[in-house]
Amino acid sequence: MRKLPLLLASVAGAISFGQAGPATADTGGTFSQEQICKATIAKIMGRAPKSMKVSKNEGGVVYLYYIRQNDKSKWTYRCKLEGNQSVVWATETGRWRTDPREEQFSYRISGGSLEIVEKNPDGSSSKETFKTSQLGR
Repeated sequence: MRKLPLLLASVAGAISFGQAGPATADTGGTFSQEQICKATIAKIMGRAPKSMKVSKNEGGVVYLYYIRQNDKSKWTYRCKLEGNQSVVWATETGRWRTDPREEQFSYRISGGSLEIVEKNPDGSSSKETFKTSQLGR
């Protein structure tokens, strides 16, 4: 009987000190956080999702980049999943794009497809659908 209070205290301690893992949205298991971020940045930047490479996933933040072919320059971004299927992004050293006057991104998973939705401040929106095969691992 003494093990239960100790276990509860350990779980409470882990949660209060952020050791229970990163706070990310539930992806439904079909697509990884990395794949959702690759698809989102590919849509934003008009690039092929397979050109996106993940350099690390740390504390719920995915760091990814692509190499622009015409001049071989490296473009690096950060991405995280928040709340109810929202995707937030930033350049490598820039601010998180969370201002309501900017485009907002979300994702939907349906079967084997991942849909990235861009909602603009003027109320317009656009979508792009990706398959697992387009996103790699």
